[in-house]
Amino acid sequence: MPTDNYIEDALHIKKFEEALGSSPANVERKKIEVLFLDIDGILTPSRGRPADIRALAELVMLSKDPDSPKLAIFTGRQLPYLEAFCHILGIEVPSVCENGGIIFDPRSKEVIYNPKIKKEDLDILSKLKKIISDKVLPKYPGAKIELGKEVTISINPPEHEDIKTFFHKFVNDRDIKDIIGNKFSLTYSASAIDISPPDINKLDGVDYVLNELLHIDIKRVGAVGDAKNDLIVLEKVGFSATTSNGSDEVKRAVTYISNEPDARGTIDILKKCIELNKKVFKRVTSQ
Repeated sequence: MPTDNYIEDALHIKKFEEALGSSPANVERKKIEVLFLDIDGILTPSRGRPADIRALAELVMLSKDPDSPKLAIFTGRQLPYLEAFCHILGIEVPSVCENGGIIFDPRSKEVIYNPKIKKEDLDILSKLKKIISDKVLPKYPGAKIELGKEVTISINPPEHEDIKTFFHKFVNDRDIKDIIGNKFSLTYSASAIDISPPDINKLDGVDYVLNELLHIDIKRVGAVGDAKNDLIVLEKVGFSATTSNGSDEVKRAVTYISNEPDARGTIDILKKCIELNKKVFKRVTSQ
């Protein structure tokens, strides 16, 4: 179980290395080839706080190291937001937005809608959005539906209300139970409640990228997340990490915890990935 000074703890560093495989036969197969990053809470602070531009610039420079995994994004944010961050960070690997509903290839600019999403799902979501706006949100002054989402609905909590507290109020609201039932997936990120079509989540989007576009085993991939909706990916990848601002449930699940928050923590995590990839290369070439 991670400790507060996880970075400096030799036992945990050993555990981190063992996640890649301890024998030469396993090392090359489990090298971290791609590192998926969430946006809110990982690349940027929570909603409403300015991004650390210098830290993002440092992350871009660090990603140019020959032993760095390629960077990708998995986020609940809208497609234009994802495209902007891919441009800022120089990301060329297909990435995921709207919690697995949409895949975007920064190189070709191709937009791929998750093939599991049916037209009837989108029709129901459109009606659901109006019902939530008219009947549910008036009960929670200050709560808002995010603009620009195509295949999901995201609801921001009232200002100064904890997202986890708001989530539990929302899912237990009688109108929400009557409307949604078991027809849709509900989860939350650091900044919003997310409603998605059935069986659509971040892992579904990541799996599509890895299996259909990159042809890379998920155990050769890392992910950095901070909230409940990231857990489904963090529990499957070969290497998982979070920053100091990650939720307690995420910290219990990951391989590595940085002592730094947001983008600074992500830099620390990427440095550790590079360090381990260098060790992998040395082990393989020494045989």
